[in-house]
Amino acid sequence: MFDTLGEYYIWAHARYREAFAGLTVDEFEKKDELMGKSIRELLEHVLYITRYSFADDGSTPMDEEKILEYAENMMEADKSELLKHWEELDHSLARQFKSIKRDEIMIMRPITGEDPIELTQEEYYLIFTDHMTFHRGQFLTALKHLGKPGISSDLYYFMLEKYNK
Repeated sequence: MFDTLGEYYIWAHARYREAFAGLTVDEFEKKDELMGKSIRELLEHVLYITRYSFADDGSTPMDEEKILEYAENMMEADKSELLKHWEELDHSLARQFKSIKRDEIMIMRPITGEDPIELTQEEYYLIFTDHMTFHRGQFLTALKHLGKPGISSDLYYFMLEKYNK
């Protein structure tokens, strides 16, 4: 199942990267009135949380000092650098998805301040993939508010494309 999710991430996020590449810098950085964040800020958050959650190999969250340095680097990056970094992270995640160990325990340190909890790797990655669906919805909303075409990134369409080649 997670192998398919890795392929899906690459497919779905490539669609958003293509749409974002076509935006002007002003559009990319314009705050969405409804969400209060720009596409850039949402993407920085996605990159930050992904790196925090999965560090370099996906086995543990990144330590606090490294994640703060990473976040600063992302805030200084230009649009093309952010999109490239997102693509690299998607491919890294897809590789990590292939090596998930069902019964191996990971510690989730919620960024919201709650106490850490123990989860299986499967549960940990499932929470992440579910939450990323929320962020793709935010990306779609921001694009639509800019008057841009919507992105069809539903898993259903990925499966249709994958099996109807």
